[in-house]
Amino acid sequence: MGVPGKKECILVHVEVQGYRDIYFGKKMFTYFSRILNRYNKPVTCIAIFTDTHKRFRPSSYNYSFMGTENNFKYKTIRLLTNRKAN
Repeated sequence: MGVPGKKECILVHVEVQGYRDIYFGKKMFTYFSRILNRYNKPVTCIAIFTDTHKRFRPSSYNYSFMGTENNFKYKTIRLLTNRKAN
């Protein structure tokens, strides 16, 4: 990533999501672009899902309009599952 032995600053955007939001991917992209624009440092994004919707796990935001395209991907982690307690 950089020069060995040299200290570098990186930014980590962590978003904790506890409900289903169809605009979540766009929100992740918006926050990422604002952080990158403001600080001009390397940024990584992580979404932590705490809801019980097994199928809700967006991991990207895709934009396409008149030849302009963007595909933004981010890391996801699910903390809870729908397992029954013993």
